[in-house]
Amino acid sequence: MKRTLAVVLAIVLVFSLAPFSAFGADKITVMLGEQEVSFQDAQPFVDANFRTLTPLSAIAGAMGLAVTWDEEKETVTFTREFTPENTVMIGTQNKENPRAYFVGKATLVFTIGSKEAVYSHLWYDTEDLDKTTVVKTKTKTIAMDTEAIVKNQRTYAPVKYLAETMGYSVGWDEGTSTVTLQWDLGEDSATYWNILGSAKGQLTMGLYKGSLFDLSETTSCTIASATVNGKAAVIEKLNIEDLAFLKEVTDDFDRYMDGCVIWAPFEDQAENTIVIKVTTTQESGIKQTMEVAFNYTSEYGYDVIH
Repeated sequence: MKRTLAVVLAIVLVFSLAPFSAFGADKITVMLGEQEVSFQDAQPFVDANFRTLTPLSAIAGAMGLAVTWDEEKETVTFTREFTPENTVMIGTQNKENPRAYFVGKATLVFTIGSKEAVYSHLWYDTEDLDKTTVVKTKTKTIAMDTEAIVKNQRTYAPVKYLAETMGYSVGWDEGTSTVTLQWDLGEDSATYWNILGSAKGQLTMGLYKGSLFDLSETTSCTIASATVNGKAAVIEKLNIEDLAFLKEVTDDFDRYMDGCVIWAPFEDQAENTIVIKVTTTQESGIKQTMEVAFNYTSEYGYDVIH
């Protein structure tokens, strides 16, 4: 069976490539979506590692985070609160936890002078709305190439690591010395999908680890089956040659988990609904099957339904 894997490449703006001209810029602008972040009494600057460091309170407020400073430990903690309704993850019921539980807090801790930050998820019972008892904590250490510092009696945090950890993609505009932060669902999820290519009668999709995968209950995900417009579709897993090609031409292959070609008469309808079943394995050993649905058109691509 012949097929074509037409890979669509995403251009990733890597802020570490900001040139030397940015280092001496009079003003560094930080844009959160379409809104400029206002810095009142201290301004962002680019450090010797070509990373933008920002004053704490302004960037935390713009992102909706609480920020606390521990003078004795010289640590600064950014915290995002969640409810069972807007949480990034909910754990399933099992023998250890008879009721479902959810991520109620996400914290990122910087230590002054350290090139390591600590990212944590605090889990609570879904009935513990006041978050009085932590069910468990998941922690991940993030290696950085710069650190939080104190300058002119102000504490500055590296915006790249703060933003990416909290679900934003980071870009740099050399012409205007502007850092751009855009909300990125793929950055703030356990897994995400990419359309890798499309051709007559086929659609190639890949399943990837999101930034929260290491903190989730999931240890593996595999594509089990797919339907198109309510009818079973033939799926063909990507072969060794396909994977070698993806590794060569994409920059997120280290996040790749599974992928397949979906064979169906997509051209017969202007809009197609694709439902993919994914089998997940939890840390407890429990396997579950979940469904992910997309609307797809050849003209506009796809939108995730649920």
